[in-house]
Amino acid sequence: MRTIWGNMVQDGWTNELADNGYDIAGTLKFYNGRTIDKSKATALLGAYWHKVDRTLFGKAADKGYGVERWCFTEYGSDGQNLHVHFIAKSPIAVRPCCAVLNALWANLDTTTADVAHNWITPIRDTRAAI
Repeated sequence: MRTIWGNMVQDGWTNELADNGYDIAGTLKFYNGRTIDKSKATALLGAYWHKVDRTLFGKAADKGYGVERWCFTEYGSDGQNLHVHFIAKSPIAVRPCCAVLNALWANLDTTTADVAHNWITPIRDTRAAI
């Protein structure tokens, strides 16, 4: 059971994220989220977002330009299936951006899940996506 404080914190985060124009939500999975080392997962996530920023912003990414995003690590209902949820603001048309994000994750490393197992899509209802 969540506490009143927990409800207030979650509601505050939901309001903050829902009111800021995020238009993409996604889940990035690993080939096997139960066996991937947390440090390797963190390194892959950093490499992924670096590649995303370089793909969409070119050399401007070296100057700090990039996709505005929030990432949330989760371990699934059994506490052992590591994966990452995120919301982001697309710098280009939303649907093509989702396709690019999916392709970059699926082809990043042998430990990242393929396109069929990830979920990166335009947000239709911001509050439901968070």
